[in-house]
Amino acid sequence: MRKVLCLLITVMLAFGAAAGCTKKGDPNTLRINIFEGGYGTAWLDDMISYYNEIYPDQKVEKRVIYQSYDAVNELKSGTSDIDIYFNKTDISKFVLKPTNLFGTTYNTLLEDLTDLYNEKLPGENVTMKEKMDESILDFNTYKDADGVDRYYATPWAIGSIGLVKNNKIWQEGWATPRTTEELFSVLDKIKADTNKAPIIYSLSDSYWNLFYNVWFYQYEGIEGYQNFYQCVDPSGKRYTPEFLLYQGRIEALKTMERLLTPVNGYCNDYSYSVNATSAQNYFLEGTLGAPLTCNADWMNGELLKNYSNDEIDLEMIKSPIISSIVEKLSFYTHGTQEYTALDQEQRARYDGVLREIIDYVDGVKTEKPTAVNGFTVTDDDIAKISDARGISVSASVSHQAWIPIYAHNKDSAKKFLQLMATDKGIEIFTKASKGYILPYSYDYSKLESHMSGYLKSVNSQVNETLADNTDNKVLLASNMEKDPIFALGGVGQFGNNMGNFVKLLAAKNANDRMTAEDIVLQDYLGVKERWDSYLTLASIKS
Repeated sequence: MRKVLCLLITVMLAFGAAAGCTKKGDPNTLRINIFEGGYGTAWLDDMISYYNEIYPDQKVEKRVIYQSYDAVNELKSGTSDIDIYFNKTDISKFVLKPTNLFGTTYNTLLEDLTDLYNEKLPGENVTMKEKMDESILDFNTYKDADGVDRYYATPWAIGSIGLVKNNKIWQEGWATPRTTEELFSVLDKIKADTNKAPIIYSLSDSYWNLFYNVWFYQYEGIEGYQNFYQCVDPSGKRYTPEFLLYQGRIEALKTMERLLTPVNGYCNDYSYSVNATSAQNYFLEGTLGAPLTCNADWMNGELLKNYSNDEIDLEMIKSPIISSIVEKLSFYTHGTQEYTALDQEQRARYDGVLREIIDYVDGVKTEKPTAVNGFTVTDDDIAKISDARGISVSASVSHQAWIPIYAHNKDSAKKFLQLMATDKGIEIFTKASKGYILPYSYDYSKLESHMSGYLKSVNSQVNETLADNTDNKVLLASNMEKDPIFALGGVGQFGNNMGNFVKLLAAKNANDRMTAEDIVLQDYLGVKERWDSYLTLASIKS
């Protein structure tokens, strides 16, 4: 009898797995999983309360996780009973690749939200699609086999990244840098005035790798930047390893090398040993005398765990324009000679022109620059600098809300996400999160009383982008992961084990350190060697 019973149990378990059993969900309970980063979860509690006002018969359960991969593992298991995940991960691989779970093949693991994007929002004469920032919308757009736009996730955080200064210790004689050349001049002055390194960050958990996209984008412009992420090389050919050879990558890395190499002494020694939390605390307290760091909007929420709003006197500045962009402007007279190879006097002359254009673009000066330092400035030059100046970097591409394809309560989950995009939902999110905003058009100036000074500085830049929604105001989001060569083939932005390029540029030991040119070259050679295997994995014909 025992043997028979064991056999029956085994057969029943096997039958259950083969039948595609998942955890059964209560149709009257909406289950939400949220990744806790710097944004906290108070906003979700208030959104749940709002949701219950509209749908009083619907229960909502919230679960908080602290590792984003926990949600990914749950999704892939096919046994999750969660209806909405607010997570931080790349979703493209779940959209582009069919998955078999318990004998059932799903074209995607995520629910199609296209109807949700195209419906009018409750109480508003606008759709989620129309309200969303265009660059974020573009990132979230996938083409199906018939060329129809499809959507599988909604953004739930902006994730602005940039250079941050500590106003408590920033001195009046230090200019807010408009160009990278001016940035280095300011850093040198800070060193001379204080005898201290001006930058503090955490090498083990750095955001410089995200900021790299700023200078890459500025140098190449939107067309070159987007071509790179569609695996189009500088000559216009698609799916060749030469897509890694854009000059903008080298220029961005050269600037970072100059910033981060220990040889120049711009970074405090603690940067090489502390974690991200400690680096933020040292930066805020100013005890190390370092008034600059590279960080994101979520730092505000992380700092509020230990400090009050009154203690957070920080400001995110507009991203300095990469000075070597002058190579792309009409008045550059040194031909193919690189800007960085010029002597200091020549670089300063060009940079003086660049700053005049920036002041005009920023509205600091009203007279259009036409002749500066003996150079003639064209309208096209001004347009290029306006585009470069107009970007805000966003990590919202990874901060996505999605519904598993096999979720039990999809309709309720969609209604919840829809409410978040309404004006009322936006107000709830911003107030409860103490100042964070969503990538939807809205007059956030009405909510400034709920924002810290730091988030006001962040949001003022983003708000310009959301209000403008034109090509020269871009909420910069890399769409690297969307192309099959990346999502399925496994090629990365730095494909040949160069993902830790910040550590390679900043290594204390000279033998472990690499130059910008070496990183790009080794990256290219390694990817080229394995190119055929990348194409095979991505099902791309050479």
